[in-house]
Amino acid sequence: MTAVYAQPTADVLERTATGDTSLSIQQLYPLDQAQDAFDAFASGTLGKLVITT
Repeated sequence: MTAVYAQPTADVLERTATGDTSLSIQQLYPLDQAQDAFDAFASGTLGKLVITT
């Protein structure tokens, strides 16, 4: 697993570009459930929340 920060290093960007990373996705939310995603984020969920279209 790779932590990705607001200002990632060149190494992290390279590994992301080549697909050599994995992210912990906690939950996928369709766009019409975006408020649920924000509520989960506010409650301190672990992992990434993804809003899809």
